[in-house]
Amino acid sequence: MATSKRTLTVLIGCLAVYLLYAMLTGGAVIASHADFGGQHQMELAEGLAGDVALDSDVVAVGLPFIGFYHYSKPPFPIRIQLWDYSAQFTRIQINEITVDYDDGQQEIFNETWSRYLTPYDQIHSTPNGLVRSRMMRLSENTRPIVSRDSSCRITLRGFLWDNTGRTLPLHLKERFEYHNRRELSTHWKKGPVI
Repeated sequence: MATSKRTLTVLIGCLAVYLLYAMLTGGAVIASHADFGGQHQMELAEGLAGDVALDSDVVAVGLPFIGFYHYSKPPFPIRIQLWDYSAQFTRIQINEITVDYDDGQQEIFNETWSRYLTPYDQIHSTPNGLVRSRMMRLSENTRPIVSRDSSCRITLRGFLWDNTGRTLPLHLKERFEYHNRRELSTHWKKGPVI
């Protein structure tokens, strides 16, 4: 009888510790994901700004109040964002994407990726009140291109169209430094705890 009472006390104690852990943390989160240094700003033409980034979507698996594992894995798409403050550009077309990895391997993608910029009203707060500015913008991903967790240089070649139908050549090169971010945190507190 004493053994079953001791076992019950230990089980109740373990349950109390688990409930305290679950309420305080929401569950432990272990993360391991690709980081390519964020977005790289560029100016494609006068009045046309933007950025390019490698988009490493994070996959999360786990059970609430127990634990989670967040990770990313290749291939990674290229995210292209454009802000046309002059509202004169209508379309971007990329005909070739080249990925040069640090170890010398090269991948060339000869396929057309074409998108139209869409109208957007940007609202600014000024001392005289709100001011609305009409601009064109784009925020889209290519199909997954970068096939490895590795630093690389990406070259984009194509064209831009303005609202008169004129085309401008597009040739961009950006370098992306790969870092594997490993973090331990709790579900309630986003970010590393160690």
